[in-house]
Amino acid sequence: DGRIFEMNMEALLASLAEVAAGDNIDSAQQMLDNAFSARATKQTARARDYTSEACALVEQFFAGGSRDALLQFLDGTQDRVVEVMDSGENGERALDALVLQSQLLLLGGELHMDQGAFQDAAGDLKQALVLSEKLCDDLAAARCLRSQGMLHLIRKDVSKAEALLTQAVARCQEAEDPTEEAATLKLLIQLYEDRPNKHDKACELFHQMLEALQGAGDQFGVNTTLLDLGQLRLRRHLADTAEGKELEYAELEMTDLDLQGALSFFTEESARVA
Repeated sequence: DGRIFEMNMEALLASLAEVAAGDNIDSAQQMLDNAFSARATKQTARARDYTSEACALVEQFFAGGSRDALLQFLDGTQDRVVEVMDSGENGERALDALVLQSQLLLLGGELHMDQGAFQDAAGDLKQALVLSEKLCDDLAAARCLRSQGMLHLIRKDVSKAEALLTQAVARCQEAEDPTEEAATLKLLIQLYEDRPNKHDKACELFHQMLEALQGAGDQFGVNTTLLDLGQLRLRRHLADTAEGKELEYAELEMTDLDLQGALSFFTEESARVA
């Protein structure tokens, strides 16, 4: 009830009063940025070092049981997050630290994937998702689910990868982020495009991806996707022809529209750049 909620908030504020100076978090953020840069240039070991240093700084930030108290208070609703934000500077800094920790765990999990340490990757990604859920961050949760899906895709667990990536798409939609939605759909399509019995599903996902890219204003992405969709349809037509099946005129027309539309765009772009 309200009284218990008030008592819990008082206990949390008392715990957060013990948090260390915020300099640790600023330094940890810089380490995270360095880790992203290192990974982008294929320096996985260096990225791993930066991530480890940043994680240590975040741990130093939380004194006593302040992190546990914060996690116990947060229940996955926006109301609790706002309550902590409104509690003062210590609350805001503690939330920043928790967000940073979730980002570090996500990157750490992906780095483990890069190095083939799949068990460690699964552990980090699971923790990152828990924190994202506690923080009521749909976009962060979507990214965690997408990375978990990628992990299962690498490990050839197609059904689990499909379920996780489908969840990730839904969370991207909840977060109203069409760019992330398109990136996630691109992975999900990989599960279907080479399976003849999933051709219709792949086409459906391509159209969903086109809508997301249009929503993001990514015209280049739209035409790249049209080209990919046209090629998918064309491969299907060639396979059907080889099997002696009768081709549907409407399907052929759609394939031609996809390919010609994309090729026209890229021809115009090339001429403009030249």
